[in-house]
Order: sequence, then structure tokens, then C-alpha cells
Amino acid sequence: MPDPSGLLLILLPLAAASGWFVARMRPAEEEDAGLDPRLTQGLGLLVNNQTDAAIDLFMNIAEAEPETVELQLTLGNLFRRRGEIDRALRVHHQLSQNIALPPLQRNRARFELAGDYLRAGILDRAQSLFQELAEQGIFLDASLEALARIHEQTRDWEAAIDTLRWRASAKGRDQGHTIAHYCCELALNAQREGDARGFAKQLKRALQADASNVRASLLAADAEAKAGEHRNALEALLRVPQQDARFVAEIVPRLRPLCEALDDMARYGEVLEGLARRKEGVTAAIALAHWREEQGEEGLEILLEEIRRFPNWIAMQAALQLPWPAAETGPSFQELLDALRGALEPLLARRIRYLCEDCGYGSGMLNWQCPSCKHWGSQTPVLDLRLAQMAAPRPGIHLP
Repeated sequence: MPDPSGLLLILLPLAAASGWFVARMRPAEEEDAGLDPRLTQGLGLLVNNQTDAAIDLFMNIAEAEPETVELQLTLGNLFRRRGEIDRALRVHHQLSQNIALPPLQRNRARFELAGDYLRAGILDRAQSLFQELAEQGIFLDASLEALARIHEQTRDWEAAIDTLRWRASAKGRDQGHTIAHYCCELALNAQREGDARGFAKQLKRALQADASNVRASLLAADAEAKAGEHRNALEALLRVPQQDARFVAEIVPRLRPLCEALDDMARYGEVLEGLARRKEGVTAAIALAHWREEQGEEGLEILLEEIRRFPNWIAMQAALQLPWPAAETGPSFQELLDALRGALEPLLARRIRYLCEDCGYGSGMLNWQCPSCKHWGSQTPVLDLRLAQMAAPRPGIHLP
């Protein structure tokens, strides 16, 4: 049974307000009657963990006293959060049909009713109600946001784009960031259908909506590489550091195959050197160190310089995997290196690789839409080991 403390915190002020309102409506000689005893009884039931009985009592009060509309709306929302959608629908539907209520309260009930339908998965009714409210300018921003979510669920990306453009014009809030991801979804649809022209068109729309959209550049680079257009792929790939330097980690694995196909490994080294100078360039520094080792040069100093400038455990682990010069202190130094490497490996093997900046959801793979908060483009690469997260991973963090 749910903890009554949360319900108590919500219902206590409402009960008090309802009692005050009822008292104000009574004749003067009755003003000293105090709080409605049934409200006091309901709060007592909550305290004693008899949640269902308390809600039933509050429901009876709400039905008997029409002036307690806010209490009824709150009860409906509580039912929805508890998963009792039928009860929530009944409360909100009755309120929405009550022509005696002021328009604001009836419209609030319509909005909550649409939320009930959405929670129940009855998307056509939810969409119809939210559409009506938005067209009437009622709860406009929230209704448009809900409409966009519905279009996402039905994968009607063009309708979702139109909805966000409406929201942008109505509220003056730029929606280009999310629209760009919708265009990327349309691009993937075109790619699956073998429509190369449609694919390119949608990626162009994505970058027009949000020039900093990394996803569009990576999709373009992968498609061009697959088509054998390696120079175009490299050009698309090199847009990414200017769009968002944190995604350097997504460039490095794609960079070498392109330079090999172009027979231009000198360019590979040059690009890595440029990326390694960035604070976000740890993966580029590691790749550059290994490239130098392959060329018969020393790569260790590159990583040691990276650690000196931007101390991080990922570069340290990579440095420990490279040959170190022999030390005068003998084998004990090598034993120390081996022990440190052994201590780091299990931690780094299960580190969070991508983290949502909005809700903190972590995972081992990049999700362009966060599975937890549903925000688009909020997951970014984690550039170092986060010891606190490794010690006590939060619920919702998915490790590789």
C-alpha cells in the first residue's frame, strides 16, 4: 500500500482550504464550527495508513460539496499516479461535464482528462482533447507539449514538427533542438526505404533547424562512408568538434577507416593532434599515442602530457598499457604499474559511458532520446571515471 505521508502532505492544505471555504459560505452563527469533521477523519485515516478508506471519504465529501472542485481535481490526479485510471477518468469526466462550474475549472478538468487518456494509452482521445484545448488557447504550452509526445509515440514525425513549430510561434521558445532530432528520425525512415535523396533532404532540414546537431553529421558521415564517398564522409565527421566538442569520442573510431580508405594517414595524425589539444580530446590523445607507437615513435609522453593538463583516469589506464622506460629502482616499479593497472581495469570496464544532463540517467550506449526523461540530445559522453557513481550506481543507470 502507498506511503500515506505523500498523500497527507498534498491533502492537508487542501482539506484546510476546503474547510475554510465552506466556513466562509456558512451563516455567521456557524463560523465557530471549525474544520469539517469528515476532513479531520480523512486525515486521521491517512495517518493510520488506511489510504483507500481516506480517499473514499474525501471522494464522498467532494461529491456532496460541489465547491470542493480543487479537492476533486487533486483526487483525480492521485488516482492517475496510483494507476487507478478508471477512477481518475470518472472524476475528471464528471467535472468536465458540470456546466455549473466556472470555465477555468471545467477546462482544467478537460486538461486532466486528456492526461488520463494519455496515461491509459487511449491516444486518439487524448490527442483530440489536447488539440481542442490548444486550438482554444487553453493550457496552450502544456497541451502542445503533450501533443508532441503523442506524435512521438505514434512516430508521426511531421505532425510532431508542426506541433513544435506552433509551440515556438505561440510561446517564442526555440524548438529547433528537438525538431532536428525529428528530422533525423525521418532521415532514418528514408534510409530504410532506400531513398537516398530523401535521406539527404531530412539531414539538411535537421541542420537548418539546429546547426549544432551532432546526430545529423554522424548519420551523414556513416552514410557517405558506406556509399564509398570517403572524402564527403570525412568532411561531415569533422563538423562534429565545432558542433559539440564533447562528441570527439564518437569521431575517433570512425576517423581511421576513412583516412585509410583515402590513403592519407598523415591527415589522420594531423586531425588527432588537433583534437588531442582539446579538454574533451582524451580519446584522440589515446589514439594518437597508439598511432605514434605503430610508427616506431614514443606515444607515452602524449598521454603523460594529457594527464598533466587534464588529469583523468581514462588516459592513465591507456598510459599504463604502453611500454614504460626501465627504472633504476628495478622490478618494483613495474610491479607498481601492474598493480595500478589491475586496480583501474575493473572500475573502467563498468564505467558509465553516456550520461543524461537533464535527469542523470546513465548507460553504456548512446541514446539520442533519453529512455528516462524522454528529452532529445541530452545524453553526452562521459569523459572520465566518476568514482561516486561507480561506488553507488543510482536506479536507472545501466552499465555495460
